Amino acid sequence: MNKNNINNRFNYIVLLLGGLLFFGNVSLSYGQKPYYSDVFLFRIVDTVYSLNEVKSIHKDLKTLKCIYPESLLKDVFKGVISRGEDQSIFKVKDYSKEKYSAVQITFFKKLIRFAKLKSYIQSHKVKLSPGLEGLFYQAAVKNKCSMQVFGVDKKFAPNFFKLVRMEIFLRSRYILDDKKKNGGQSGAQGVNALIKSIENQISEEVYW
Repeated sequence: MNKNNINNRFNYIVLLLGGLLFFGNVSLSYGQKPYYSDVFLFRIVDTVYSLNEVKSIHKDLKTLKCIYPESLLKDVFKGVISRGEDQSIFKVKDYSKEKYSAVQITFFKKLIRFAKLKSYIQSHKVKLSPGLEGLFYQAAVKNKCSMQVFGVDKKFAPNFFKLVRMEIFLRSRYILDDKKKNGGQSGAQGVNALIKSIENQISEEVYW
């Protein structure tokens, strides 16, 4: 068989050293490099997070900061927001042949803390006030923030809805008029203490 005419169909997930790589549905001729559309990074409980997903989390946190500067999540994960400005972190490639950088791993570990907090909050009931989406939409327009977190109906996109749900839960628990009621801690300190308390209770598996 002429190698120049060999075509390989990739439409599956394959486990390689250095990480889980997702191959897009593409045709390759002999000598061509495979195209990786995403890379799986870590698993929290039964949810697997990929490189594209953590990139989306960064974008949503950045947008939340823009729309709602008083955000508690913005304070707790300010390192994620600032470090994620380095777009080299999100470059998808064959990490079985090239190791993740120290910057990437540091960033991913911060996202693991975020994912564990998200998993914890998902087990609690959180009710969003009527009209909250409208207020956020107005603030987004006023502050010239990204509108990608809203659908065509001006409602929260699913992932941003979950992020706002996290914010509401944390504010209801840690933002108090009298800090003495919260042991003298600020809201961000209280959330960090919560994350520390649940880190060993929620399972994780990393792929690097």
